[in-house]
Amino acid sequence: MTTVDDWRKRLQDALQKTPTGNVKTKAKKKAKAKKRRQKARRRSDPTAPRTAWDTPPPAPRQSLIEAWQLIPYRFKWLAYHASATYLGLTTGLVSWVTYVTAWIAATGLFGVQAVFWYCAAAATFLLYRRTRGSWLPVAWLAAVPACSTVVGVLLYAPTQ
Repeated sequence: MTTVDDWRKRLQDALQKTPTGNVKTKAKKKAKAKKRRQKARRRSDPTAPRTAWDTPPPAPRQSLIEAWQLIPYRFKWLAYHASATYLGLTTGLVSWVTYVTAWIAATGLFGVQAVFWYCAAAATFLLYRRTRGSWLPVAWLAAVPACSTVVGVLLYAPTQ
């Protein structure tokens, strides 16, 4: 069994020994390999397509505002409305709208309460339309019932 002293002695012996290989030939080989690598890296045209194993050039540094401006408008719109719909799903608003839609379909499309719910949906969309240019959290909170209404009505499927 080896002890700490044995390992320490082996390490000291290894550090005191000189390398057995020819130092000059190793240095020459390294220099030649470095020259070969430098020649392979040079490209005549900077816009030439890169090979598959090269790494892409690093992206230029940009601020958060510049990065936000580069996101396509459709993706921003989708993220905005999907998050509003998700909040409606978690609070139960979407399932409630689906229930009301099923109730209207079962009792009749032109009852007094059905007309009330039509007016409530119209008021929801007017509120959403009116607050679109407002401060972002207020506009997003107004989008929650509007998106939930749309998704709840679309999720209604008659079972009969």
